Amino acid sequence: MTKKIPLLQDSAGFWTAYALVLVVLAAVCFGRLADHPFDVDDELYLQDCAAVSADFFRLFSAEKLFPGRPLVEFVLWGGYVFWGEDAGKFHLLVVFLHVLASFFLAVLGRRLGGSLEAIFLGGALFLINVAHFRAVYWISAVAYPLALLFVLAGLLCHEFYVETGKKPFLAGLYAALLAGVLAHASAAFAWFVCIFIWWRKGRDKRHFRWLLPLGLLLAVEAAGLAYLFPQVSQIRQMGLPVIGEGLQLALWFWSRLVTTAHWLPVVLHGLKLWELAVGFLALLAFLFVVRSRSLALSVWGVWTLVMVLPFLVHPLSFFKEAGSDPSTVSRYIYLGSAGSSMLAAWALHRFCTRIGGNRTLPFDKIGMLASILVLTASSVAAFEKVESLSFYTAGRNHYFKQTSTKLGIDLLKRAVDGDGAVVPLADAYYFLGNFLLQEGEDVASVVAEGLHLFPDERLLLLQNGVVQATARDEEVRKRGVDQVDLLVQGEDGRRIDIELQQMAANIYARAAKGYVRKGAYERCILALRQALRYAPQRVSLVHFLATILENTGRHKEAIAAFERCVELEKDPAKNFTNYMRLAVNRHEQGDLSGAVDAMENSLRIDSGSADVHFGLGNLRYQNGQRELAVAAYREAIRIRPDSRVYTQLAAALEELGETEEAEEMRRKGAEGVR
Repeated sequence: MTKKIPLLQDSAGFWTAYALVLVVLAAVCFGRLADHPFDVDDELYLQDCAAVSADFFRLFSAEKLFPGRPLVEFVLWGGYVFWGEDAGKFHLLVVFLHVLASFFLAVLGRRLGGSLEAIFLGGALFLINVAHFRAVYWISAVAYPLALLFVLAGLLCHEFYVETGKKPFLAGLYAALLAGVLAHASAAFAWFVCIFIWWRKGRDKRHFRWLLPLGLLLAVEAAGLAYLFPQVSQIRQMGLPVIGEGLQLALWFWSRLVTTAHWLPVVLHGLKLWELAVGFLALLAFLFVVRSRSLALSVWGVWTLVMVLPFLVHPLSFFKEAGSDPSTVSRYIYLGSAGSSMLAAWALHRFCTRIGGNRTLPFDKIGMLASILVLTASSVAAFEKVESLSFYTAGRNHYFKQTSTKLGIDLLKRAVDGDGAVVPLADAYYFLGNFLLQEGEDVASVVAEGLHLFPDERLLLLQNGVVQATARDEEVRKRGVDQVDLLVQGEDGRRIDIELQQMAANIYARAAKGYVRKGAYERCILALRQALRYAPQRVSLVHFLATILENTGRHKEAIAAFERCVELEKDPAKNFTNYMRLAVNRHEQGDLSGAVDAMENSLRIDSGSADVHFGLGNLRYQNGQRELAVAAYREAIRIRPDSRVYTQLAAALEELGETEEAEEMRRKGAEGVR
């Protein structure tokens, strides 16, 4: 009988070759990331990095833009020191950490007793897993591969400690998991995996006495980070999970581990009812393998169940609400997908072994090699799809946070040119159109293309109406106004859609900004007046209109607009400015007494402004009220001495016959006293 030769042999050569295989797979799947730009949060992290470079101790400050994950901040700062603001190198750093995590996942699988063939597949399948793509595609998500690396290091130390009883390995377990929490708090849940291994390996009481303090330390550390950095958005969104919502989320997460592992049969933006059914079946499968006689299998089953639990603290609405990131689930299942990948590898290995049997030809080995090639090809195809979604997500983030408009436009253009099967394409066209509107760029072709694909999409119809309503041609403008009115009010004009009403105002406001950029002020005013039809109480729009009217010399209309601002504004500090602008415009209209009234109203809000006292003095001087002008000038000098004020005060005093004091004030003004 022919002796069966193992496909893989446990040696230094194997692990070296395996590392090279992972690098090649990473290059095939993630090589294009080197050309990806920064996302919004990435840019904020860079600002923190620049601040830390100026003052290293700021690394530990709660005043950073993104505090709460010290290890992540340190790693990104290190990258910033070495290569500055090179987005490609930061993306490759995340890929490098992901490759390392895949390698050590296989190492841990081997230590737990997995076969070489199975762990070879497991590490590779995790590397090319599509389900967790956001954790690899997003620089700010480096927390997840970083946390996983420390979790794997900790569990390896745990295994060595169980086998040898040597305390340095126990210290390594403590250090690794505590460090992992500094990358992401979910690393603390690896403690439950340690407890399960302890339970499966004989339940040694001495061993448990060392694990218990670690659990307490991890809990205290995670709670301490939440206490020290309460402003972090993820901490603000946390809460005790509602049982029903928590179960739905868990089933959704487990479902995505299966349904998006190396393929994309689902639209990522949205939770489908059938996904919960798949998640329930996955839960049953994971529970089944937990009862397996194989330690490795049971550990990966527990791992997959446990490592999604930290993310159940988010409410379901966090994933469903308008504007939510459709790829959020992806990064939250990164750690869990390590376990599901190892389970998938075991199942694939077992299947190939069974079909191979004892036949002359090594069908089992051929099957495994064919499987990894097919799954790699499938993953590459899926990664090309999620790349479009990644562009969409980054562009959408720039849209909502109004950061880099030019970059947002470029990203959304790449998204709509990519695979529309996974991108919320109608939303992408809408965001892109609004971006182009506010930049003053041509938007007609984008709107037309979007409406060609989605002729009944209300937001695109609304956007098209706004573009027409601000056109140069009067007939086109009328059609546009009618179209927007029809969408907002309905055919009978009675059922006003409040959401569309606000959207219409928003789009008109963006169009107004674009016309300002182009210098088309009349069309800007037209857009703002239309916006105010739908949002008459929105003070920012009224102020925008008032400012444009003032800048174009339409002072009478500007006065009415600033008076409306005063009526609507609740913030006294902003009304201070509104009264100042009223004073300027009334003065331009020759209404000196009205200008004085506006100045005095400004001073009632803030009497400590030297500039307002100076302006009030000038108005009173022009109005022939010399004594009152002198009083205003003196108050301005008391607050902040200035040569201009001294000069004006001297002129007023001289007209009042106070020549000696006038000379003194003129001398101070000439000396440049400030």
